Amino acid sequence: MGTAMNTAMQTAQYFQYLAAEDGAELDEPTLQRLCFYAQGYNLAMTRRPLFDDPIQVCEDGPVIDELRRAHASCGANDASRMAAPDSDVFDFMDGVMLRKIYDNFRTANEADRITAEQADFLLDAWRRGRTGLSFERAMAATFWTAIERSPRTPPSPPLTDEQRKAEFARSKADVEDGRYRRVSVER
Repeated sequence: MGTAMNTAMQTAQYFQYLAAEDGAELDEPTLQRLCFYAQGYNLAMTRRPLFDDPIQVCEDGPVIDELRRAHASCGANDASRMAAPDSDVFDFMDGVMLRKIYDNFRTANEADRITAEQADFLLDAWRRGRTGLSFERAMAATFWTAIERSPRTPPSPPLTDEQRKAEFARSKADVEDGRYRRVSVER
């Protein structure tokens, strides 16, 4: 698997920014789950991690220590302090994936909707203390199974024509506002 250029904190900041746009807040466990889903889907679809920070597996589920420390020092979420994501952090496709994950798993109930394979993966990783490359490979395989079983990647509710137009307009505005870094293509 390749090396990521992002951090879990940048990914969390992006999710918090999306929540602030909706006038919502994300608690720490939901934010941990969203980052877990982002890493898993990215590993499955691109064969590279989205961020370099390790994911630990505890009894409560996936935990990224850096996020836990940040939330412990800040206390409750304060969406008003969240700045717009740095435009050099995520490319357009990463941003689209993160928005889909946020849209599908943004509430605590939705974030807990893990597949049976994901639950088995987490339990196995917790029992074995799996970390590093073996953890990434197992995570990629687990999320690839979820992708193969779903008609949409990542799973998302069907959109009406009106919702599709709104989603396109929002994505176009994101690009125009410079929220994503340009992807250089070498020829």
